[in-house]
Amino acid sequence: MKFDVEVVYDATFAVNQYRGMGKYINNFVRVLKIDKGLRAVGLLKTGTKIFENKEDYYSFGSPLYIFWEQISMYFFSKKFDGIIIYPYNTSTIFLRKSSRNVLIIHDLIYFNKSENRSLRQKVGALYRKFVVPRIIHKFEHIITVSEYSKEQLINRFNLDENMINVIPNSVNFNKLDISRNANYNDKESYILHIGGEPSYKNSKSLLYAFSKLPDYIRNTYKVKMIGIRDNKVLEQYKKITRDLGIDQRIEFLPYQSNDQINDLYRKAKMFVFPSFDEGFGIPIIESFKFGCPLLCSDSSCFPEIAGNAARYFNPNDENSIASAIVATIEEKEETILKIELGYLQVEKYSSDMFVENVKSWYDKSFVKH
Repeated sequence: MKFDVEVVYDATFAVNQYRGMGKYINNFVRVLKIDKGLRAVGLLKTGTKIFENKEDYYSFGSPLYIFWEQISMYFFSKKFDGIIIYPYNTSTIFLRKSSRNVLIIHDLIYFNKSENRSLRQKVGALYRKFVVPRIIHKFEHIITVSEYSKEQLINRFNLDENMINVIPNSVNFNKLDISRNANYNDKESYILHIGGEPSYKNSKSLLYAFSKLPDYIRNTYKVKMIGIRDNKVLEQYKKITRDLGIDQRIEFLPYQSNDQINDLYRKAKMFVFPSFDEGFGIPIIESFKFGCPLLCSDSSCFPEIAGNAARYFNPNDENSIASAIVATIEEKEETILKIELGYLQVEKYSSDMFVENVKSWYDKSFVKH
C-alpha cells in the first residue's frame, strides 16, 4: 500500500461534528500542511461519512473502531513508511517501535474512578486503561497539552521527560475581537457551565453551591448548564434541583453549536469550572477569549493554564464555590480586572503560538540538522 503522502493520522474523531481532541489534531495537521508543506491524509474506518474535502481522507478496514485501530491500523502501519500520528491517547497494541510514530495523550483521567459515566464512556475508559500501558513505551515522540499532564505521564510510566513535548491547546484570538464582547455591566444575569456526566467534572457541586447563595443572587441569576446528555443522568440532576428548590433557576441546555456556545460565553456574567481533574481545560481559554469572568478549581492543571486571571475555589467545598460567585458579583472592580488579565493570559494559547509550537516540535523531531 503506497501513498504519495508524508503524514497520516487517525481522523475518526476529527470529521463532521467534532470538538476537543478533533479540533486539536485538525489544527495540528493544518500546521504540517500549510506551514511545513507536508502532504497529509486522515485515516478512517470503512463506512465513515465525509462531508468535506473527501480527497484528504482514506477509508479502509473494519467498520468497528476498536477492531479498526487494533487490527486494521496494525496492518496499515506495516506498509506505510511515513509519519503516523495517533491523536486520541491510544494506538494498536501490536505497533512496532518506530521513530516515525507519534502519540498524542491529552490526559490520564480514564485511570481515575468516575461515577455517572455513560456506557460508551465506561467502555472508552476501560479500553484506554488497557491499551495505554501496553503502547506508551513504543513511542519516541509523545505530545501532551500541559506541564501537569506531562508530569503525570512521567510519574505513572517512568518516562524520560525529553520524550514528551508539551504543545498546549489553542484558540483563535485577535485583540480586535475584544470589541465584540459585551462590557461586564451589560452582561446577562446567568452563570454558564460546560460539564458532563462523569463525576470528575463535578457539575453537581455547582447546583449545591447555587442553592447556598444569598436570596438576592439566587432570585436574580440563573445557571445555564451544557453537557449533561445522558437522559438518566439528566433526570438525576433535575431531581437535585427540585429537592433544593432551585429548579426554576437552572436550565439544562441541549447540544449547542460552536456559534451558540460562543454567544453564551459573551453574554454570561461568569463561567464556573469546578472539575477535579483535566488535561488542559479548554473552557478556561475560551472564557478568557470572550471576556467571561472565570471561576475555577484551585487544583489539577487550572492554575497553570489560568494564571492570575481566574478566581479560584476548592472544588470539594460547595461553600467555597458559592463564595467565589458572590465575590465575582460584589467585587466588580476586581472582576473587571480579571477579565483584562484573561485577555493577556489567552495570548499564550493563541493559534499563532500553537503554529510556532508545532513547527518547532517538527523541526526538532524530524528535520535533520
